[in-house]
Amino acid sequence: MANKRSQANNTGMSLRNKILLALFAFLMLAFLLIAGFAVGAYLRLFDMNELNEEYALYDKPIIGSYFVRPPGADEPEADEESSTVEDAKALTKVDSVAISFDASNTMTARWSEPLDFDP
Repeated sequence: MANKRSQANNTGMSLRNKILLALFAFLMLAFLLIAGFAVGAYLRLFDMNELNEEYALYDKPIIGSYFVRPPGADEPEADEESSTVEDAKALTKVDSVAISFDASNTMTARWSEPLDFDP
């Protein structure tokens, strides 16, 4: 009787092997899906400009650097920090600035009229 149990364990797959096989199958399926999409994009089976506009791929964190914001797309809301910079630029008015460097690499800036600060 002990002989039959040991023979049954040797012929069947262990739980570890089943898990490894399922994991391998999942990884292969994921690889095939990603590779298929990449080949489809390369062969221009998918219209990437349409996908970019439809799903706003230009705003996504990682792949966004590979897509260009289409003209006419809504601009993202400005952060408080950038709006503060824009407010500061609006407060200062300068007609022209001349920047020069002397022999000791000291920067000198001259402007045609004094800065105008709005109260």
